[in-house]
Amino acid sequence: MARSSGAALATKFATPLLIGGALLATAGFGGLEEAPDDAPQDLPVLEPGEVSHGSQFDVSLGRAVLIDELEGAGTFVEEGERTLAVTVTFTNVTNEPIASDLYLDETIQVAALPADRIHGGGPTEPSIARLDDATVRPVLQPGIPVETVVTWPIPADLLAEGDTLRVTIGDVPWYELQFLDSEGGYWDTEEAGPIAVADLAVEDVGAGADDTGEEDAG
Repeated sequence: MARSSGAALATKFATPLLIGGALLATAGFGGLEEAPDDAPQDLPVLEPGEVSHGSQFDVSLGRAVLIDELEGAGTFVEEGERTLAVTVTFTNVTNEPIASDLYLDETIQVAALPADRIHGGGPTEPSIARLDDATVRPVLQPGIPVETVVTWPIPADLLAEGDTLRVTIGDVPWYELQFLDSEGGYWDTEEAGPIAVADLAVEDVGAGADDTGEEDAG
């Protein structure tokens, strides 16, 4: 079941708009809305695929995709919404497994998104799934790079093909506790903050690739 779902998820991304190039990494921003000149707080501005090194994860961003609905990714849209999907590769740099959704809000942020969903649908919250097998909220093992897709439900008219999406990568620091006879600590979300940004070209793939590979003969 997971393998089948993963194949469908990956197929949705396998469209002519998304292959045949290194995710626009070398294409520049010609024809797009102008990217912001300065990163906040003098943060480094990363290119797609460039790695940001944090306390928990090494993170690299791939592409930003608008799609009607990305089945298997964990985000469910309502009428008037579409799905924003950002591909993110995480490498857990700690010595312990970490649930990928546990610090997702602190690690991947998109300021352009509204705080609340339309029609009173609650807060705009991200979901995360592996791209290879569509496991939702995967556990990230130490030292293993995992390509994921982070998705949000957004108003259908919020973004369009060719827009520039600024994504902020954050980091949650480790707070060390010392006792007389032992040591320990915790990930301090209160001290979490941005460490890098990236400007991604938004690609609109409509409904995405047909899961069956067949077109409607209608």
